[in-house]
Amino acid sequence: MTLFYSFYDYKKGEKNRTAERNCRDFLLSHALRFAGLPENVELKTGPYGKPYLPDSEYYFNISHSRGMACICIGKAENAVDCELIKPRKFDISSQICSEEEKGFLSSSADYERDFYTMWTYKECFAKLTGKGLSYPLKSVNSLASDVSCNGIPVSVHRFELENAAGSFSVCCMEYGQTSELSLVEVNLT
Repeated sequence: MTLFYSFYDYKKGEKNRTAERNCRDFLLSHALRFAGLPENVELKTGPYGKPYLPDSEYYFNISHSRGMACICIGKAENAVDCELIKPRKFDISSQICSEEEKGFLSSSADYERDFYTMWTYKECFAKLTGKGLSYPLKSVNSLASDVSCNGIPVSVHRFELENAAGSFSVCCMEYGQTSELSLVEVNLT
């Protein structure tokens, strides 16, 4: 599995949506070329809105967050989530975390970083199921060492990427136990 990522200037409002869309589209065309697929392939969406490549041996997933976009592509079903690590206006951990996870967070020396590590894991897992945020996030144990989805083992890659905007928590998952992950930063210029 390969993760293509890029940073863009984040500004609130319509200008940001345009920058985000341009970055996402640029990364998608880059990932498709990497896989030897035509850039103008028509994407389809599953019942919960997850995009996919019809009639292809490749799978991909997209995420973006306040100045960063990323796309993972590989030959097994996959998912990615990225989030800018920043102070939050309200705490949603009681809505998405199990008692064990809430206990872990309550004793954390870096609550925001640990929260976003959990969040990206949970959202990534939910995306892998194909159900996205309609999946019950409390049922996803972000502290588990062995992960499976629909009875199939899953490879998990968690890390942080940094730029001038700050640190981004990133989680990638792919069906299969021994998945390697290649990181490729793509410059938008």
